[in-house]
Amino acid sequence: MTTAGSTTTARGRRSRASW
Repeated sequence: MTTAGSTTTARGRRSRASW
């Protein structure tokens, strides 16, 4: 994970982590 509660997808968009 990049940041707490959020993750970066391969598409370059920020998405909330499933975990």
